[in-house]
Amino acid sequence: MEHTPQWPVEMEALIRDFVDLRCRYQAALTEVKTKLDILNEEFRVRYSRNPIHHMESRIKAPASIAEKLHRKGLEPTAENAVRHLTDIAGVRVVCAYRDDVYTIAQLLTSQDDIRLLRSRDYIKEPKENGYRSLHLIVEIPVFLSTGKQYLPVEVQIRTIAMDFWASLEHRIRYKVAFTVPEDLNRELFDAAQRIAEVDEDMQRIHNRMVALAESSGIDAAQPPQADWEE
Repeated sequence: MEHTPQWPVEMEALIRDFVDLRCRYQAALTEVKTKLDILNEEFRVRYSRNPIHHMESRIKAPASIAEKLHRKGLEPTAENAVRHLTDIAGVRVVCAYRDDVYTIAQLLTSQDDIRLLRSRDYIKEPKENGYRSLHLIVEIPVFLSTGKQYLPVEVQIRTIAMDFWASLEHRIRYKVAFTVPEDLNRELFDAAQRIAEVDEDMQRIHNRMVALAESSGIDAAQPPQADWEE
């Protein structure tokens, strides 16, 4: 007969707390993603295009939560996590064009059940390494059996081009155990600059195409006919 290991009572309680924590933040994540999906679908119906190219989401692992609390000099408890961390749950929204980033952000944060806690615009003011993205911390109500609770969710909104650079830059630097030479840092920064210029070009081209369609009397809200219907 197998012997089931007995965890200390304190450890069992901590595990239960973190399982409950994940459940609550998963609910908050689902609420935010649902709101974004609805906005994206409305744009498809009204304007025949989706401003959101794709979305990714994640919830920090208990080890990551504990490590971050430790860096803050706090005990690794679920209570401290809720009270002191705002990035346990996160959604990354990748948009087609730069203007879509701000449109989605404005539409999301203007909903009356969402509270905007913090906004950091790394598009208008990029980080030193060239990173660009719009970061929001929003608070959203989650309705549980114990009542309503507001929980924070980090929302990062960026374009396809910004996401391309950020994803590759992260892969290049991931688990690097040495100091990256300054010339390579400069190359990464220069690449970010060139990608940002392409982003601006694509936004300008898109705006011109929309203006030409409108001046030609084409209804931009009319869905294009499928090939097999022609």
